Amino acid sequence: MKIHETTTPVRAFDRAYINGQFVTPHGAQVVDLVNPTDNKVIGKVTMADEIDARKAIGAAKEASTLFRKVARNTG
Repeated sequence: MKIHETTTPVRAFDRAYINGQFVTPHGAQVVDLVNPTDNKVIGKVTMADEIDARKAIGAAKEASTLFRKVARNTG
């Protein structure tokens, strides 16, 4: 694993956008967010897990079903 330099303040990204809301992900893994131009760490991202993925998939399926109904009635 490559070690990345950090000299600027590091921002924490600890929310996931699921079903129209920012929620705290259930995942425990935190990964570096690296600026590809200078290879410096600019943030730490808390990863979502299977629970979060299932919630997001469920919300997307529900939205898709609602959108199809609206599209049929307007088109």
